Amino acid sequence: MMSTQTATPANPAAPSGARPSYRLTFLGVLRSEFLKFRTLVSSWVLVIVTVVAMIGLGALFAYVAVVQVGFNEDIQQQMESDPQLGGEMAAMPDPMDFALQSPAAGVTLAYLILGALAVVVIASEFGTRSITSTFTAAPKRAEVYIAKAIVIGVYSAVIAVISVLGAWLVAQPILSQEDLTFSLWREDVWFNILGVVVIFVLTAWMGMGLGALVRNNAGAIVILVVLLFVTAIIFSMLPWDWAKDFTQYLPQSLAGILGNPVEPSDATQTATEGDAPGYVEAGLWYAVWCGVPLVAGLFSFTSRDPK
Repeated sequence: MMSTQTATPANPAAPSGARPSYRLTFLGVLRSEFLKFRTLVSSWVLVIVTVVAMIGLGALFAYVAVVQVGFNEDIQQQMESDPQLGGEMAAMPDPMDFALQSPAAGVTLAYLILGALAVVVIASEFGTRSITSTFTAAPKRAEVYIAKAIVIGVYSAVIAVISVLGAWLVAQPILSQEDLTFSLWREDVWFNILGVVVIFVLTAWMGMGLGALVRNNAGAIVILVVLLFVTAIIFSMLPWDWAKDFTQYLPQSLAGILGNPVEPSDATQTATEGDAPGYVEAGLWYAVWCGVPLVAGLFSFTSRDPK
């Protein structure tokens, strides 16, 4: 009697309706977030506005430095004819101070624009409900949030460097009219660049955290403006000494310290009673102001219903 044997294939075909299994890694999430940022038109509009603001205000400060030279010369001539003006001449600003501030002169306006950009990057996904697709493709919400923070931080740092270098380049021909040019390799200039990078990255993370908390572009930007500007105005108007002292630790004052040139030997100085904080101390306090919304945004992003 003959028996028939049926050969079993080594790799049986998967059912026609089955999906191939895959696992989205963190690098894949990171690449997708970089792609989102590059393809968002509003991102590039705000990036261009930020760079133009930095370069334009840098050129303006360079022009002010040149004008200050002529103004000081006029005062000097008047002082020669009237010695009583000597004290007034001693109080006149040094044009070189204006010149050195030109690379970061626009930081007060630029970091607000960059913070608004970070708000739009994350809050617009909630507004358009596209965040649902993001969570479907990448269920680990914490990884998505961290990837967004990395993307925003990298772009903010690059924008800071490009803006400061662009402002420095534009300012040099203007400053050369009165021999006020300065090298990019000065230590205080490098600290200035570092300060702008810190301001841009931390402010962008603050905007991102607020966007994740509020999930609305307009609402989050209003809160951002209040934290960066309005709080300083309110506390400066209060009559108490403690309020005026606390004003020096508000984001606007801290950003002003980080955005100014500083000698490396002065960077680690700490504040005494009634004085403004030093460079490193200001950076730490600014990191606290920006880190709280960022961490709060993480909890909101991972726990709340996206709808």
